[in-house]
Amino acid sequence: GSGGRGAVAVLLDTGNFVLRSRNGTEIWQSYDQPTDTFLPGFKLWVNYKTHVAARIVAWKGPDDPSTGEFVLSGDTSTGLQILTWRGSSLYWRA
Repeated sequence: GSGGRGAVAVLLDTGNFVLRSRNGTEIWQSYDQPTDTFLPGFKLWVNYKTHVAARIVAWKGPDDPSTGEFVLSGDTSTGLQILTWRGSSLYWRA
């Protein structure tokens, strides 16, 4: 892999978990793989070329971390809105 010997894993104060090579280059970060928690400094990014957006997916319940019915994401068509989906239906926009 590109990490090679001497790669270091660092948990930043922001909650972002980062893998860095020996020269300090970031190889991977958890902010690029969001799950169910919106952390300070995290951005709901949208890739305009592929029309893919970062998504935050709710738990099914307080004691059940399986995928719930609500999803928060950026608007892949404009990037100017934040959308909340309930299943496949638009639930809220800002």
